[in-house]
Amino acid sequence: MEIIRETPVNAVIDAHGALGMVASLKAMELAIEKGKANTIGIVGLHHCGHAGRMGDYPIRAAAEGMIGIVLLNGGGRLMHPFGGSARRLPPNPIAISVPRKNGEPLLLDMTLTVVAGGKVNLKAAREEEMPEGWMIDPSGQPVFDPKALQNKPHSSAIMPLGGFQFGHKGFGLGFMIDAIAGGLSWAGCSQTKPTRGASGIVMMAIKIEAFIDLEAYQQEIEYLVEWVKSSPKLPGVQEIYVPGDIESQNQKQRLENGIYIEQSTWDQID
Repeated sequence: MEIIRETPVNAVIDAHGALGMVASLKAMELAIEKGKANTIGIVGLHHCGHAGRMGDYPIRAAAEGMIGIVLLNGGGRLMHPFGGSARRLPPNPIAISVPRKNGEPLLLDMTLTVVAGGKVNLKAAREEEMPEGWMIDPSGQPVFDPKALQNKPHSSAIMPLGGFQFGHKGFGLGFMIDAIAGGLSWAGCSQTKPTRGASGIVMMAIKIEAFIDLEAYQQEIEYLVEWVKSSPKLPGVQEIYVPGDIESQNQKQRLENGIYIEQSTWDQID
């Protein structure tokens, strides 16, 4: 890995093809280091391999009493623009984590498509149909076969978050993430042949104590969580979740019971 541009508050790293998870971890560690010293640290990363789950990185800043934010213009160009039908943008995930007084840090980790490409591939591996609203064909009709994601790249696209009615919101945010993550990281924004291959990552770490005492901030987060969860529930709803709740529950369940992997995936590994 090579730092090609740096100031006290930011850096741009060329990973030179390094394993994405290793390079991304190093980038977030550098952002945290700079943020502790200078209130905010921002690190751009390009030319790295698949970085895995974006939510793994901002939570490391939260564990240090900071706010962590990660933007990625990557994951393969799968999303059609609002009003369009052909693939133009990646899912462009955003991940944000903040520390709290009681419990694990809050964590939002989401793509700006209605569904991540990995979940479409999981449907294909399990030979299940996709529900309506995940993908469309060039005429805007729903695509139900998940294998179309890989087999029909020119006649299928994943919908932006919000679908036909409110997809301008998911598309708009995904577009701006592409502009920030692609542009600042040097990876290049989405186009036919991105400047340096796209898949640029921007890591941010914000020092909370430069704005407010950490304990006071964490207490405010508890007030927020308690207030939201105090809402009356709709019929059939057992719990109101805040960002990170479901992931924590799933982690606990899988640590206790293991992770189900379908036979077709085992066959590919063998």
